[in-house]
Amino acid sequence: MIDSPSNNQPMEAVPIPEGAVALPLAEGATLKELAIAALKKTLEIRNLDLPLNTGFSPKNLNQLLKLNHFAVQVVATGFTSDQITIPLKPWFKKGSAPQLLLIAQVDDENNVVHFPGALTAEEFVALVSSSITEKQNITIPIEKFSGGVDRLLRFVRFLELSAISQNGLAVNQESSLLGSEISKKIKATLSIAALLGGALIVGPEIFRPRLSLNLASLPINSIKVSSSRSALSSTQQAICLLSPAISDTESKAEPTAEISIDQPLIFSLTPLSEISIFRNGQIAWSEIASPGKSIQAPISWPIEPIESGQEYSLRLRPKGTSIGEQVNLKLRLTTKQSLLKITPIISSLGKNESLWVKTINRKLKQDSNLALALLFSEDAPKIKTLNFGKQKLSNINTCSE
Repeated sequence: MIDSPSNNQPMEAVPIPEGAVALPLAEGATLKELAIAALKKTLEIRNLDLPLNTGFSPKNLNQLLKLNHFAVQVVATGFTSDQITIPLKPWFKKGSAPQLLLIAQVDDENNVVHFPGALTAEEFVALVSSSITEKQNITIPIEKFSGGVDRLLRFVRFLELSAISQNGLAVNQESSLLGSEISKKIKATLSIAALLGGALIVGPEIFRPRLSLNLASLPINSIKVSSSRSALSSTQQAICLLSPAISDTESKAEPTAEISIDQPLIFSLTPLSEISIFRNGQIAWSEIASPGKSIQAPISWPIEPIESGQEYSLRLRPKGTSIGEQVNLKLRLTTKQSLLKITPIISSLGKNESLWVKTINRKLKQDSNLALALLFSEDAPKIKTLNFGKQKLSNINTCSE
């Protein structure tokens, strides 16, 4: 809610975040009602036919909604709040706890709703103190949430229901701070035990939910198309790029991707008409789509491996644009030393299917460029777990999936 200024003070304008949803005025609507109405409108605007079963009472702050069968807790606060209070009662219902948490900032005077982001159950548990009780709420800074409503939509469209647990929280649990060093060590030990023991029974399929969750968490970069002509068309174009991951899109004339491997994957979710690789300012490789067609993604690095000391950049032109309307992406090496060479990494993985899945899982959080290059490598094992992830990623076609 935007506070009204006093008679002696000028009105302070509050900028409306990009992607905020404006709703028709509704007298007496609660913040939560407005948040869910905004979620419904978002689905309509994007033409997403996802089952949404609210069935909630406006007075019941603990009730969950079901979005594409996922249990989602929606919590709302004022438009200018920098923190949000989360009711914890639903999180103690083992087997029916929330799988996802979506927060909303609501201006209930103007009926404008902004979704800062969403967390998975695991991510939420990682923020919760071990001393909680069933009667408590918890207050979390808004900055802990990211990805907007897009992140929620990717989770519910990408993942299988089994990928996110509904076990929630345990009262006075010994440790729910999964980010602590002790928990990390315990978690790593359990993962190794699952690899050595469980994999003997079900093979790499044991990792499928974790792989799906990590893939759904990948950020998708939206890069506005620039033009060498005097003006763009009335519709501003953008390219949704999954790899290389963008590290800088605002402060420099060209967006920048930091890479640590010598053969990064080129993966645009936006259909492309043209793509070129430049080395030291000269074209090293280029592909132009046939009329009416687009370049198929993803593209394994098509030229010699990147060398330290050389300058590389990409030029990407979306389908349906004219020559000169493009994205120029600079590739910046993360180290001045030698880059990671992907060929020896692939050789070290050999034909060990579980090791492939485990390595990709780990690298998705550490170096998404390397993880995706491994996932789409021609040498990756043709197993259901990896094929499922590749299919889901390839089916995304916008930044908001």
